[in-house]
Amino acid sequence: MIYIHTFFWLLYFVGYLIVMTPSNIYMWYLTKKGRIQERDKYINRIIFKWARRMMAAGGGKMEVHGVENIPKDTPVLFTPNHQGMYDVPAMITGLDAPHGLVAKKEALHYPILRTWMKYLHCVFIDRENPREAVKALNETAENIKNGYSMVIFPEGTRSRSDTVGEFKHGAFKIAKKCGCPIVPVCIAGTYRIMEANGGIKMKPGKFKVTIFEPIDVNALSREEFKELPEKVRNMIQEQIGK
Repeated sequence: MIYIHTFFWLLYFVGYLIVMTPSNIYMWYLTKKGRIQERDKYINRIIFKWARRMMAAGGGKMEVHGVENIPKDTPVLFTPNHQGMYDVPAMITGLDAPHGLVAKKEALHYPILRTWMKYLHCVFIDRENPREAVKALNETAENIKNGYSMVIFPEGTRSRSDTVGEFKHGAFKIAKKCGCPIVPVCIAGTYRIMEANGGIKMKPGKFKVTIFEPIDVNALSREEFKELPEKVRNMIQEQIGK
């Protein structure tokens, strides 16, 4: 079963990228004509369909709670824990709409995929280069100021387990800089579908996404804001244990 789902997952991943190549030309055309809202709706539709089918090909079944907690009138910064590679399609399909993610620079190695990601307002970060990392965080803040919600994994790397690692302060400073709400998200069980099997072997399974109520960083004192990363981490860790 593992090998069948792995085969179809890889086949779909590569095949869909190739088939949808003409879409890049259309998105370039819309951008050139200044039809940005139309382009954004188009890429959201493509990315959502791609991610949903990717999850189906891998045998993952998602249960989502708390979508009603996402503000409708303002962009936000989503701060989920990071269990595995499966978190990416989970965040694209499990929230109110596809949103840009702060992704590792290695994603730039995939030509067609990176084009989609750029149109989705994803930001590529080099964590080994502090100066470039700061630039990426500033770019994320600019996207939010321009009205685009963003997703960042404060752990910075996959835990590959139910244990939530340390939440870095950088993600939360973005929200402070923008004045936007933070929406914590708990991802529970995605690592069992992929990472727990070694490499990219897919094992069908269920996982859960829980979206918490937004946190207004502007209403926090300096001390409360300093403690926020650990507070959010603990919220998520507690939810995983339920």
